[in-house]
Amino acid sequence: MAARLALVWVCVGLLLAHPSGAQDERPHRLHDDRDLEAIEQDAFGDAELDLATDPAARGLVERARAAFCATAEARHNGRCGDADLAIGDALVLAGPAGPLATHVVRLDVRTSYGAGSVTYLHVAEGSRSLFGEIHERVLTGMGGISHEAGVVRWEWVAAAEPVLVLQLDQHENDEDMGICERDGSYSSDVYVCVARPDGPRCGHANTRYLYYQEAQRPCDGERPRTVTRFEGHETRLRVSRAHLSFARRRGAPEPPPIALRRRTTIEAFVSQPPTRWPRVEVPPAPPP
Repeated sequence: MAARLALVWVCVGLLLAHPSGAQDERPHRLHDDRDLEAIEQDAFGDAELDLATDPAARGLVERARAAFCATAEARHNGRCGDADLAIGDALVLAGPAGPLATHVVRLDVRTSYGAGSVTYLHVAEGSRSLFGEIHERVLTGMGGISHEAGVVRWEWVAAAEPVLVLQLDQHENDEDMGICERDGSYSSDVYVCVARPDGPRCGHANTRYLYYQEAQRPCDGERPRTVTRFEGHETRLRVSRAHLSFARRRGAPEPPPIALRRRTTIEAFVSQPPTRWPRVEVPPAPPP
């Protein structure tokens, strides 16, 4: 009897020392808590070009403005020059040295219903170039919604030929503390570019799209338990000689879409319509 009482008190002591697992619950393993804007600034901040002294950078900004204005009315129900559609500060980053010159151009935009940014990638070899949108998000201004995006990888990879890899990640989150719930998504877009005799070629793939929903139950309880549900896919890109491979991340709830082949050649990736970039609505470069 004394032994049983001693065992009971030991169990009680352990419970007091370590309360319910819900109290000390760790975030779901698929949550990504990186600060994307800080990553971009730390990795590529030194690559920012001075618009006041660099005419090439100013030319890229004008090209970005033209690309945005060409599609603004359809996407934002407004035209450039209208009072409720404005383009603000611009950022131009120069990519790593390699066979192709590359830049990231970002414009701050404001519309009648919110504000955000649009980002373009420029890839050039001499007078031949590609210029296309790689990210856009305008927040509506509603409370509880947040969004961030940043370039987290931008490098030349040694393979059978030099291959440029640029990856842009984004995270969106919408919280409703009144009902102790939130939902959002993580996504990664990868651009692979190579030099060719007829000019640069690039392919694009969405390597991650994870949508999540979280709820604390009971809401506003003393020891709420967080219930998390994920949907979507996540893969990791590897470059090996003349091939690209996309390996499914362990724990991802769904396999990648069929269009994202597990293994393909670099040549096929930068040439096939499903991954071709840029999209056709972006206007070509103005004549020199």
